[in-house]
Amino acid sequence: MAFKVFAAGALLRIALIIYGEWHDEHMPVKYTDIDYSVFSDAARYVGEGRSPYTRDTYRYTPLIAFFLVPNCFIHPAWGKFLFSAGDVIVGWLIQRICRRRAIPPDTATWCMAAWLFNPYTATVATRGNCEALVGIMMLAVVNFLMARRVVPAAFLFGLVVHIRLYPIIYTPSLLLFMDHHFRRGSAGVLVAAFLNRDRVAFAIISGITFMALGVAFFQLYGWDFLQETYLYHLSRRDPRHNFSIHFYRLYLDFEDSTEVGSGLEKFMLALPQLGTLLAVAFHYARDLPFSLFIQTLIFVTFNKVSGMLSLASATCVVQLLLNR
Repeated sequence: MAFKVFAAGALLRIALIIYGEWHDEHMPVKYTDIDYSVFSDAARYVGEGRSPYTRDTYRYTPLIAFFLVPNCFIHPAWGKFLFSAGDVIVGWLIQRICRRRAIPPDTATWCMAAWLFNPYTATVATRGNCEALVGIMMLAVVNFLMARRVVPAAFLFGLVVHIRLYPIIYTPSLLLFMDHHFRRGSAGVLVAAFLNRDRVAFAIISGITFMALGVAFFQLYGWDFLQETYLYHLSRRDPRHNFSIHFYRLYLDFEDSTEVGSGLEKFMLALPQLGTLLAVAFHYARDLPFSLFIQTLIFVTFNKVSGMLSLASATCVVQLLLNR
């Protein structure tokens, strides 16, 4: 049954990609995500030996453009198939993680089906959005950690944080999941117990992965890489397609040429988010999928910029909660 569900999910995405190509040719409102056009243009520049940041509004790691270079010589829909393949593998990983949690096989398959046949997630991937890559890497991290395979988990975590900064919010839960005995004893004992081999290895490997990619791309593209991939997102303000609880304040102050608020004000606005993220990690890290789900929900709720696609991150793990 699981294989049939997996295959049907893959066929659904192939059908949606084919439909999307027809839709774009015949309809005034395009099926393809505007970001996919940005990815494709950046990939074309990379294929020509130029910087992906030659394309205005390309604010992602160069890896995305590298992945989509075949758009230029295989087919323009290559990237959609790549992202959709990742989306299907997310479903498989959900099933794997459910089985590791001792969920019955039939229930685990239904969890996979809930992802694969969710019209929202299927549409996001087949329109050409890259969030499936984040989903597959984060769920792979969870799967590896549950199997006590720290090295591949750490490598993938460094990679996913390089691609999209926000998964760094999961660091406390991931580290605490590795061992809970550190809570007992004096402060010195706590520190010594916390710095066990697995945590140190995870921190070093993920840190080296993140830094190595950053240094390599900085050498290639200079400050454009840092500004567009990371710094822009730290200072971004969006008064339009924004469902954040801070939306109205940002909307009223958007005409100001400078960033709104003092450093203290920004810190106070971020404090509820940081505090709740840490509290959830300390209380629920033993149940890692549940902890990551709650942290994602908190991050989306309190973030300054929250679009509809932010919800895709939360849906990656919601299927894992059905046995609670």
